[in-house]
Amino acid sequence: ATEARIPITLSSGSFIIEGDEARLRQAIASLLNEARAAQTPDVSIDLRRDGPNAKLTVTGGVGPFIPMPPDDRGGVGVELARVIIHAHHGSLDQRRSAASKAARFVVELPLS
Repeated sequence: ATEARIPITLSSGSFIIEGDEARLRQAIASLLNEARAAQTPDVSIDLRRDGPNAKLTVTGGVGPFIPMPPDDRGGVGVELARVIIHAHHGSLDQRRSAASKAARFVVELPLS
């Protein structure tokens, strides 16, 4: 069996997000698990500074990705991540491929 590989891209420089580390880890793990549901080795993580925010993009599978309808909140893991991220004054944008289980999640959290 081949081990799954996750390419990670980090922007240069450092930045700090204040919050509950355990809960933020839980939210990110939930999104990673959902991205892996695409059952593809094409899972990637991109973390960078975007103005006053940290921007984390988790992608599983290949797009094109379209916004989810407002009434589709995702599974339990995605909803848990959304609640945690909103409690940290952040946002979660969820997009899916119309043709597959591929998903892209963009998390923005304010920098301290």
